[in-house]
Amino acid sequence: MLRKPKVIAAVKVDGSVGDMQVNSLVNRLYFANQDTRIGVLNGDTRQMEGYIQVGEGTFFLAVHEASNRIYATSFREGKVTFIDGNTHQIIAALGVDEHPYGIAVHQGTGRVYVACTSGAIYAIDGLTAAILHVWHVGGSPSLLAVNERTNRIYVTNTGSDSVHILNGDMLTLIATRKVGRNPLIAPALNPVTNRIYLGNNLSTYGSVLQGGSLAPSKPIRLGRRQHAVAVNPRLNRVYYASAQVSGSGKLYVVSGATRRVVKSLPVPTFSSLLVNPVTHHIFVGNSEGKALAVYSGLSYAKLALLPVRNRGGSLALNPRTNQVFVGSENVITVVQD
Repeated sequence: MLRKPKVIAAVKVDGSVGDMQVNSLVNRLYFANQDTRIGVLNGDTRQMEGYIQVGEGTFFLAVHEASNRIYATSFREGKVTFIDGNTHQIIAALGVDEHPYGIAVHQGTGRVYVACTSGAIYAIDGLTAAILHVWHVGGSPSLLAVNERTNRIYVTNTGSDSVHILNGDMLTLIATRKVGRNPLIAPALNPVTNRIYLGNNLSTYGSVLQGGSLAPSKPIRLGRRQHAVAVNPRLNRVYYASAQVSGSGKLYVVSGATRRVVKSLPVPTFSSLLVNPVTHHIFVGNSEGKALAVYSGLSYAKLALLPVRNRGGSLALNPRTNQVFVGSENVITVVQD
C-alpha cells in the first residue's frame, strides 16, 4: 500500500517565494525571492544555505543539473544572470532585449533559451554566456518548454496568441502556430507521445500540437481562465487548472489518447499544480488558503489536505527523493510523497 504524503519540514525564508527549480543531482532547491534575489535551500538538511542578489524583477529561473548552474532573468534590468551553484557566485550577467521573462535550459546541450516580452527570443551558450542566436518574433514571447528528446523548444506568445517552435540543433524557427487567447502559462510536454499542451487563459479550450507534424489537434473544451497545465506521461493524462468565470475553480483531467475530459474536480479558484509521475499523485496548491490538496491520479480520490504556514503558491518536485516543495510567504513547506 502506498503511503500518504506528509509534511516533514517547514523552512523559514525571508520574504516571498516565486519560481522554484530543483537540481536533483545535488538535492538543492533554488527559488526566486523578493523579486531581486535567489534563495538556496539544502534538500538534505532542509536548511537555508543563503541568498544571491541578482537584479530587479527576478521572476523565473532555470537549472542545468550536470554543471549545477542557475540562470535567472531580471525583467526590469534586461539581463540574464549566470550563477555557479557550488559557490553561489555570479559568473556572468548578460544584457539582452527589454523585459526578459521566461527561461529554460536543455539539459543535454546546455543551451539556455530566454523569452523577452519585448518581442525577442534568445539562444545562449550556458557555459560561455555567448549569444548564439536571436529571433525577433514580435508580440510578447512569455514562457517556454524544452523537449529533451527532440531538442525542440516551444515558446508561448501572449501578444500574438501563438506558440513558436524552435529547432535547438539548427537554431532555426521551424513554425509559428496560432492557439487560443492569452496563452500565458508554460506549455506542458508529453515526451512519450510527443504532444504539447497549452492553456489559453481567455478561451474556453486548451490547445494541442503534434510534436512531429506540428499539426494542431482538436482543441480540448474546458472552462476559461486556465492558469496551470501539467502532464503525467506514464498515465498519458493531462491536468488543467481553471479559475472559471464564476464560482470555485476546477481541475480537469484529460485523456491524452482521446483528448476528452474524463474527470473534473473542484479546486480553489487560483491553484498551482504539480504531478508526480512516480506516485501518480496530483498536488494542488491554494494561493488564497493555507492548504495543499493531494489527489490520486488513479482513483481521483483526495488523499490528503496538508497544512502550509501561509498561502501555498509555487510548487517543485525532486524526482529522486519524491519530495515536493511548496513556496509561500516567509516559508517553504517540504512534503514527502
